Amino acid sequence: MVALDASRSSLAALEAAADLAVALQAELSGLFVEDENLVRLAGLPLAREFDPISARPRSMSTSELRRHIAAQARRAQQALSERAERHKVTWSFRTVRGHVTRELRAAASAADLLVLGSRGRSPGCAVGSTARALLHELPILLLLAPAAGPRRGAVDVIFDGTEVGERALVLASDLALLRDLPLRVLLVPDGAPERLRDHAEAALGEHGRLAAYEELDPQRLQNTPARLRARGCGLLVASRAALLALGDEAAPWVSDLHCPLLVVD
Repeated sequence: MVALDASRSSLAALEAAADLAVALQAELSGLFVEDENLVRLAGLPLAREFDPISARPRSMSTSELRRHIAAQARRAQQALSERAERHKVTWSFRTVRGHVTRELRAAASAADLLVLGSRGRSPGCAVGSTARALLHELPILLLLAPAAGPRRGAVDVIFDGTEVGERALVLASDLALLRDLPLRVLLVPDGAPERLRDHAEAALGEHGRLAAYEELDPQRLQNTPARLRARGCGLLVASRAALLALGDEAAPWVSDLHCPLLVVD
C-alpha cells in the first residue's frame, strides 16, 4: 500500500512501491486521505491562505478546498494507474476522509507493506510528521522513500544480531538476489564484529559468502548516510529497533539517506 497526495515526495514513494511490487509480484494499492483537520481549518472565520505568487492573504473557502483536494486525488489516481500499467502490476485506489496518520495506520493493518514519502509538505521539513509517527509505532513493514525517488544500487542492511535484525538481513538478501544487486551488511558496533559476521553468514547461507561486510564506526554514525550516498546505496534495510537506537539522531539520519529505507519490525 502506498500513501498518495500527489506531492513530489509521495510520487517518489509510488515509484519505489512499483519497483518493489514488480520484484515481489505484489499488488499495488493506493490510498489518498482527505485531511479532515485541513477541511475544518478552512471553515474557521479567521482562517487565511497565502497566494503562492503574491504572498497576499485571502479567505479560505471550504468548497474551494474540497475541489482542490478532489483534484489532488484524481492526479494521485492517474499517477498510480500510469505507473502500474507501465510496470504491469495489478493496482487499486481508494480515498478516505479522516486524520492522515490514523487512517494510514488503520489501512496498513490489511497490507503487507506500507510505502510513503519521507518528507512532508512543509518547507524545510526533513522528515514529515506522518513518517516520523509511523516510523515509531507501525508494526508492519514500512518503506520510507526520499523525494529524489528510487535508484538502482546496492542493497545495504544494518545487522545487530537480534531476531528482528536477522529477518531484516534475510529480506535484504532476497531483494538483492531478485534484483541481481550486491548485498552489503553493516554490522552494528558491539565489540565482537567477527561473531556478528559469523552470525550473518550463517543466516544467509550460500549468499553469505557473496556479501560484503563492514563494521559501523560508533564515533561516526552520523556520517553513515553520506557514505552510503557516495558509494551508491539503492535501498537500506534496518530493524525498527536499530533505527530507534539512534535516538534524536534518527530523524536527520533518515533524512540524509537519499535512498529508500525499508523498516522491519
